[in-house]
Amino acid sequence: MEFHNGKTVTAKDVLATMRRHSDRKSQSGALGIMRGIADMKANGDKFIITTQTPNINLPYLMSTAQLIIQPNGGIDNPAAGIGTDAYRVVGGKPGVRYQFERFANYWDNSRGHFDKVEMLVINDGSARIAALQSGQSTSSIRSFPKLLDFLSIREARTDKERYRACALRFCDAVRYGTL
Repeated sequence: MEFHNGKTVTAKDVLATMRRHSDRKSQSGALGIMRGIADMKANGDKFIITTQTPNINLPYLMSTAQLIIQPNGGIDNPAAGIGTDAYRVVGGKPGVRYQFERFANYWDNSRGHFDKVEMLVINDGSARIAALQSGQSTSSIRSFPKLLDFLSIREARTDKERYRACALRFCDAVRYGTL
């Protein structure tokens, strides 16, 4: 596996990342997950964890966004955006928009189907719905079901608008368990 900067991912990178998030001074959002770990070590190409008590959720918890593996644990520059995902960060303004492009050396060719992706940050739920209605946005994360009622399928003027309204209602119904 390769980082976006071309460096090969090692068990030492994983260990350094986990140690950084285990440090109380780091103010990491993953500190709570790390508290259940008694010991960590890198042994060749293996990263080994010993937990204080059995934890069936550990693989899920270790995949949280706060524990993105970075070169040297991200100690040098945690905000550099160097990771191993299908897309690498190429620009953006925090809290406003983020731009990504497909990482050519990504290990899984079943992911990363778009050449470029741009994510707009729209914190207000009503503004997200307005962006969807106007066509400024083609999808939304965390659009609350009550706000989606404003996207009336009957008021949609085109097939594209009807499809968008149906798809959004279905996705959020699945997400919130109201389907």
